[in-house]
Amino acid sequence: MSFDSIVRNLEYIPLATVPEAKLGDFSDLIVDGDDFFIVTEGVYCFDKEGQFKYKINQRGHGQSEFITCNTVSVSDHYVHIYDATSKKILSYDKKDGTYIKTNHVDNTSYDVYVNDKCLILDNADFEENCSAGRFAIDGRDGNTIDYTCLSDEAYKVLIDKQMTMSQSDVLFSDYYSCTTYKITPDSCFAYFSLNVSSGKRYAQHEINDMIAAKAISLKNNSDNGKLIGLRNLHETDSIIWGECMYDRMPAYITYNKFSNQGLLFKSIVSSPAQISPLSIVASDDSYFYSVVPAFEISLIRSVVETDELRNDKNISEANREKLMFVRNDDNPIIVRYKLK
Repeated sequence: MSFDSIVRNLEYIPLATVPEAKLGDFSDLIVDGDDFFIVTEGVYCFDKEGQFKYKINQRGHGQSEFITCNTVSVSDHYVHIYDATSKKILSYDKKDGTYIKTNHVDNTSYDVYVNDKCLILDNADFEENCSAGRFAIDGRDGNTIDYTCLSDEAYKVLIDKQMTMSQSDVLFSDYYSCTTYKITPDSCFAYFSLNVSSGKRYAQHEINDMIAAKAISLKNNSDNGKLIGLRNLHETDSIIWGECMYDRMPAYITYNKFSNQGLLFKSIVSSPAQISPLSIVASDDSYFYSVVPAFEISLIRSVVETDELRNDKNISEANREKLMFVRNDDNPIIVRYKLK
């Protein structure tokens, strides 16, 4: 698959490297309005130009401090940090990171996602909590559970990138059935799924048709043309992006909601200056986002001639110049994509 057949807009946004915000390994990126929230051992906020705004990193046992930063959510007015060790949710002003309040939760959950209407508790690995369902939805009216969902044992296996956020809802991708469920304050429903029957190797156009149909079915007893492992689903207003395994190899899915067309592919052919969207970590209404460590940009420069990189006409001059001046110990670069 060629880069230009997937991507129709590409922009690099270097995050400012300042003494108070030297980022190490990141665990999550949340895009909210005009801000990026990078989650590491705390939360670091940057604006859409990559300029540093503030950090939330008050570690400890105090009322306004957290021990572990398990899950971060952003709602209309607040940044919420769930600390599973202390069984509490800390809320901070979204504008400047000022501490606002702490709410305690009754039971330990693996993750807690917060929006303006409810708490969505992921109870995987905590048998005393999840007998009724993998997820419990608390309407924030006094620690009462409104409903639970996804009760089968197969849903309770912890798999990396199984949960993602879509606006204020949670997307849960069932690794084995290749079905993604959307969990809202009011309901849980099958939102997106793939249909590949066992024992047959499908042609590309047949796979596209099955993605577009969004049928729900998978028989996983053949190694021939097997698709499994749907995860890391992200969406904009028009496109759904996800990862899976096809023929025992990593594969990627895009689905256009308007044209009802889908693509399944294993790789993207790109020029040295085009960073392919194979590690999407976030999305908003219009764009998908990746986070690329500065040392990876330095590695590209070390194996590609400077003139070749500088003269690569596949991206804009502004994007090329941003790559030329990244240093090995700088903060990461945010890559923003529009997909076709």
